[in-house]
Amino acid sequence: MTLSTVQVGNYCFKVIVNVTDAAGAARDLTGATTLKIKLKCITGQSAGKIFDAVLEDAVGGSLSYVITADDIDEIGTWQAQGFYTLSGWVGHTEPVDVFEVEGNLA
Repeated sequence: MTLSTVQVGNYCFKVIVNVTDAAGAARDLTGATTLKIKLKCITGQSAGKIFDAVLEDAVGGSLSYVITADDIDEIGTWQAQGFYTLSGWVGHTEPVDVFEVEGNLA
């Protein structure tokens, strides 16, 4: 998998988490609530961050969040994890590497 690359402090880009079942098929999230995307720089020192997500595509199983100023504050590999409630099930997706963050010149 090729990771996207962004710079520290970049914002207004969208992170999308695709939720799948054990066989890799898209999970229908129609009616899902408590939608969250969790992000963490796995090569850094900071704690993870939790953001309210929206359904990007309910039937296709995708959640999204648009990065705002100061969300991306650490150099390294960032992972994303989805969280949702659906039909009495509450839980997380597996974390996946989503982008690399590089430093700026000044």
